[in-house]
Amino acid sequence: MKHISFLDAGNELLKRTCREIILLKFLADYNDQVVSLKDILGLMDPTGRCITEVLLILELMEQDLAFYIKKSGPLPIETLKTITIQILNGLYIIHKRGIIHRDIKPQNILLTTKPEIRVKLGDFGTGRFVASNSKKFNVSHLLAVSTFYYCAPEGLLNPTSYGNSVDIWALGCIVYEMLTKKPLLIVNSLEVKDPETGILKKMIEICGKPKDHEIEDASDTRLKSYVLQLPESDTLPLLEQQKNLYNEQAMLFLISLLSFDPKKRLTAETAFLDPFILQSPPVNVLNNSYVDSFESLNDSQWTDHLRREILTYL
Repeated sequence: MKHISFLDAGNELLKRTCREIILLKFLADYNDQVVSLKDILGLMDPTGRCITEVLLILELMEQDLAFYIKKSGPLPIETLKTITIQILNGLYIIHKRGIIHRDIKPQNILLTTKPEIRVKLGDFGTGRFVASNSKKFNVSHLLAVSTFYYCAPEGLLNPTSYGNSVDIWALGCIVYEMLTKKPLLIVNSLEVKDPETGILKKMIEICGKPKDHEIEDASDTRLKSYVLQLPESDTLPLLEQQKNLYNEQAMLFLISLLSFDPKKRLTAETAFLDPFILQSPPVNVLNNSYVDSFESLNDSQWTDHLRREILTYL
């Protein structure tokens, strides 16, 4: 159950709630990979014009992946692979249907363990439809909707123009966390005054410094200048250094997920061809056929839309 209160909240929360309902209904045919919406309950103010609270009744899942990693420690490689494949199944479906999640993190990966591990994507409040599965799109600042430590490099350098590769980067961060029980990206206390440069420096330590042409289109000139002025490192990137510490195939897969340049990163489709995964993606997934017209609604129309969604469950 997800409780949302609109008291003293801005319109963005209303929009996120509507988006989550719309996206979950749109993905209802893919309940093996995406958590299902069972019911919606709404509470109105005394005038009957404003929605003050909403309850989204979602299918029951045991726990989220963050809790599972904390409880289990570094995961056995077969368990890690099982979970990764199921997350990839979910990403393949939503990307094929023209949706970017934008906040993939362990807390938004839901799972049950009995009788076997089943994994589903949850929390679609920050999700967006896009016109194309692969092209970038202009939208709100990625850091405003995603979790800082799972935000892709392009979410910093091109914060309002990015594609579904941001979900793949986040998956790479999760795979590393399952492998080591340690978050991949942590900014230390000395870097808190400028966390964006701090996290970019950490990304470069992990992946290696990008070539100049790989960031030539960066729209954030301050951060672009920061990356360009960084010296070349005399040491191998962190992932290369750790390649022999963990399962080699898993580490090579991880390196392919965490390419600094999104054009070189695996996609949710090509990841299935990687030797670590090597299986077929889900079948019978329709391409995107949705026109994202509801994004042009004004504030009162968003409220009306949410009211209609609630009424469909009465």
